[in-house]
Amino acid sequence: MINRIQAVVSILFIFISVQAGAKLPDNPADWVCSSEPEDLAQQTKTWCDAHTPSSEDLAWRKNIGFVLEPGELTDLDKKNAFDFALREFLRNRVYDGQLNWAHDLNWRMTGPYVGEFGSQGLSYGVHPAVRVYYSPEMVTWMCSDRSTELPNGAMIIKEMANINQDLGIEKPNDCMRIPDDEARMPSSWTVMFRTDVTHDRWYWANPTMKGKGNPPVLDQSAFTDESAVPKSPVQRNVDWYPTGYVFSDSSKVNTVVYPYNLYGAACINCHATAASNLTFSSLDNIVSEGLRYKWYPAAKTTQQPANLRTSLHSQVLDDISSNQKQSAAKPAVFSEPLEKINPAFEKHFGTLGIDSFDQAWKLRFPAETFDHNLSALNDLDQFLTSDQCINCHDATYANSAAANSSCTALSLAT
Repeated sequence: MINRIQAVVSILFIFISVQAGAKLPDNPADWVCSSEPEDLAQQTKTWCDAHTPSSEDLAWRKNIGFVLEPGELTDLDKKNAFDFALREFLRNRVYDGQLNWAHDLNWRMTGPYVGEFGSQGLSYGVHPAVRVYYSPEMVTWMCSDRSTELPNGAMIIKEMANINQDLGIEKPNDCMRIPDDEARMPSSWTVMFRTDVTHDRWYWANPTMKGKGNPPVLDQSAFTDESAVPKSPVQRNVDWYPTGYVFSDSSKVNTVVYPYNLYGAACINCHATAASNLTFSSLDNIVSEGLRYKWYPAAKTTQQPANLRTSLHSQVLDDISSNQKQSAAKPAVFSEPLEKINPAFEKHFGTLGIDSFDQAWKLRFPAETFDHNLSALNDLDQFLTSDQCINCHDATYANSAAANSSCTALSLAT
């Protein structure tokens, strides 16, 4: 358990810069308040002896017809087909009700928390509240001291729920525990699906319980709604918002999205620090409560912490409807294009043979969505595209940590 504490809190420490108004101990090991049960090794052995997967268990994909493989962004038809099948598998919770997969003993927090649970609190976990399910292949691997080869098709499913009063979080001695609730359903999932396509050998996914879009990802402009993809002749659409999602305005057409499901996802930045196979999966969480984290009261301050979840770059964490309006309208961030080519420009450069939106549409650049280089299984390419850098440099939405490269008045002054 001690090694696991050191590993997990190291991840938290690397990626967390605490906001003003929140005070956590300097040593991340102090954020953990659980201790290893004395008989954990025996509990683990007993559990594994009683839960050895059968050949029928290991044939789960064939048995339920889940046979599609994920596709790369270069093959959207294959990718979307798998993503839809995966989302249906998750929303129906086939892994639990039909397949009865092994899972964590309880829902748990993934890091310390400051203040009241809900929108006014500050979460410093790498995920919201979670409960993890493990496919039979994963159980075999964990019960073999994590030393065997993980086969293709192995799956880890992390159920996630919003951190709020509905969780009924208890905090005896400021040590958080989430009580059991059979009615609790996940609002989203993060999934690892084993493949042999990329060097890390995982396909990463983040489906939500409700809503449509992403999947699918469509067209070279990365639309999420097939009806929104223009048909010829293409006309200018004033509702096309060309930089991703606009959750505050459902009339906008979303494009240039960051795929929720893909190879080489942002998840790798943390998971690459795992001891093996890029996963922190542990039998500790199945036979015991695993790591528990501390709760801290909000510090008294007149300075309001920045709400990083309501910026122009925000992304929903769960099943909040994209039709939900924000109370304050945001100003337009793009200038309006001209109705026709500027005569001065045309006189100097010529028309280049293009004088309509329909003609220009055919020559458009692919969306930034596709600026995504992968390292193949047997070809470790060291070239990285910008989507790998932005995961640290952009403002985080997974927790309340300040952006790692944010520009503040204090940093400008110094």
